[in-house]
Amino acid sequence: MANGEFQTGDLLMAAFLQTRGHELVGLRPGGNGKFDFVFADSAAVQRDAKEFLEDGLIPVRSLARRIAKLKSRCREGRQRGPMEFTNDEQPPKR
Repeated sequence: MANGEFQTGDLLMAAFLQTRGHELVGLRPGGNGKFDFVFADSAAVQRDAKEFLEDGLIPVRSLARRIAKLKSRCREGRQRGPMEFTNDEQPPKR
């Protein structure tokens, strides 16, 4: 976690954080063909990441939609490489 970033390789945590309203700002190659999900770091992100680890409650349908969207972005990332996002819903056109 450098430069004010919160980074996780956990797809479920990333989906949880997005469902809680945190904006995904990047997707970077991690280890073993996986990706790291990058969020702007803040006290709220830290709190919600801790809540995720403590089985925090979240609307299940919203979480499922976020998981599907993140998986789609990972597939796209394998084709295009690292991505930075300016909007939570739309990756930039290249």
